[in-house]
Amino acid sequence: MHYYQFNIGDYMKSTRHLSLIEDIAYRRLLDLYYDTEKPLDLNIDILVRLIGLKDYKTETQQILSEFFSETKKGYIQKRVQKELGKYAAKATAARENGKLGGRPKKTQPVNLANPDLTQSKAKQETITTNQKTKIKTRASPFIPPKTSEVAVYCIQRNNQVDAQAFIDHYEANGWMRGKTKIKDWKACVRTWEKRNGSNGQGQNNGFDKRGRTQKVSDKLDEIAKRDIEQNGFTSELDSGAV
Repeated sequence: MHYYQFNIGDYMKSTRHLSLIEDIAYRRLLDLYYDTEKPLDLNIDILVRLIGLKDYKTETQQILSEFFSETKKGYIQKRVQKELGKYAAKATAARENGKLGGRPKKTQPVNLANPDLTQSKAKQETITTNQKTKIKTRASPFIPPKTSEVAVYCIQRNNQVDAQAFIDHYEANGWMRGKTKIKDWKACVRTWEKRNGSNGQGQNNGFDKRGRTQKVSDKLDEIAKRDIEQNGFTSELDSGAV
């Protein structure tokens, strides 16, 4: 075990009377205890050598007598044994989860070496998840149709809506319908045809498929001619350039 929780306040209250060497001996004995995860050796010569205090057997023995209990297996301390028990339980749970293919979903992995780091990561992941939840999918921006697009759609629906009048009307209103921004211009076309009573959907109105295609072509030619004349290119149209 390479990490253990250290309460500075509790330690200071219990060790305020210790000399500098005794304080060092106590801290090093605790570190050795947690690191090896087993009781401290009963042999004082071995013990002082492991903590680097061979010249301070007396001070080390004083600390053992005051803060540890001697057992057949070695010197122990209730607080340390309790922390080691918690650590062992977490390690066992991690091994069992590993045998089952890992931890269940949505369970934060536990860093046995540093539980505070685990908690910090959990908070960070929660914030990230909340931020993702707040992100809303934005609708595609509305792109005003061309006159030719409206004309083709009107012919396909066999209505009498004037494509140019439709375009002029909504361009003059900033592509607004009342106080609402238009999102679907085709829906507006359908509204116009209902208002005009010119909905011919489902009827051929004297046009078969070939005739309807020709009507679309004628309408596009008409629109193209109008645009060219408005931009001063009548000479090119007359000469057959278009």
